[in-house]
Amino acid sequence: MQAEIEGYVGTDGAFSQRKEVNDGRIKRLDDQIKDFDVRMERRENSLRDEYARLEETIRQLQSQQASFLSFYSSSFNSGSQF
Repeated sequence: MQAEIEGYVGTDGAFSQRKEVNDGRIKRLDDQIKDFDVRMERRENSLRDEYARLEETIRQLQSQQASFLSFYSSSFNSGSQF
């Protein structure tokens, strides 16, 4: 009976082997999670940069629009024709 118990709980027993397998799975999952976190951080930074560029483009277009409207408004009010 002792031999049977050792087959399960000994250093080469089924429980020990199962624990090693599960520890390996946990390690791989932890590594995958870390890799995923790195990828998500890079993606977040990329999207933030893109958003900042788009915001700047919008500001520039709004400024151009204001200049355009101001120019044509003053030209229209002064009676100039194009």
